[in-house]
Amino acid sequence: MQKWIAALSLCFACASPTRVAREAAPGEAPLTLLTYNVNYGLAGDAPGIAAIAVTDADIVLLQETNPEWEAELRAALGERYPHIYFHHVGAAGGSAVLSKYPLTQLDVVGHPVKGSWFPTMVAVVDTPQGEVQLANVHLRPPLSDSGNPILGFFTTSDVRRAEMRNILKRLNRDLPTIVAGDFNESSGGALGVLQEAGFENGGEAFGVDRDTWRWNTSVGEIGSRLDHVVYDGRIDPLQIEVVEAGRSDHLPVVARIVVR
Repeated sequence: MQKWIAALSLCFACASPTRVAREAAPGEAPLTLLTYNVNYGLAGDAPGIAAIAVTDADIVLLQETNPEWEAELRAALGERYPHIYFHHVGAAGGSAVLSKYPLTQLDVVGHPVKGSWFPTMVAVVDTPQGEVQLANVHLRPPLSDSGNPILGFFTTSDVRRAEMRNILKRLNRDLPTIVAGDFNESSGGALGVLQEAGFENGGEAFGVDRDTWRWNTSVGEIGSRLDHVVYDGRIDPLQIEVVEAGRSDHLPVVARIVVR
């Protein structure tokens, strides 16, 4: 995410955890999901590719991809991930899904929402546990249309709420569903819409209090939790963690889950 919002980033304390990380039980076949905003300005960056590779996730959701990122990722990880789809939008609006398992459906959802900047990628993956629906989100940054972070901080939460309501309308609620990516917020807004719809925020549930975004300023590093993995009641999370890897201003978030 652009450096203009750095001066206004806020960190929120995590609520008391309601889940404890656990190993898969006998008979469970966990899936690993990675979400990562790779930073469009670091296209093809080797540490960024390594950050994806080291997790060996079954499904990878990326934000801020572009044609340069696509070329490097296909060359480096194409054999590991035979099912890859990229959608390019402007400088920072691209997204991608990389999967070890077939994609049975893939849509790019534009938002008929005033002030929305980026589309959302919705994919259905045919995993060994059955079909799982994933929404790869990159919601409106807390910037005004003129790039003002102070005004944007106070005026864009409603945009993210509207974006998420639009996403929910487009999802097949008969499928186990995960919404993950760069929410550009630590709480409220779109996250509140999902909570009202019965979804659980994995970072909050496991008490993850680590920032997923950081930026160096003249007064030191600041950060916030902007990247989330949120899921409905048919997803049973085993663990959520933030990985110290890559050179993006965001860090990868990894979730190990089983489908109920």
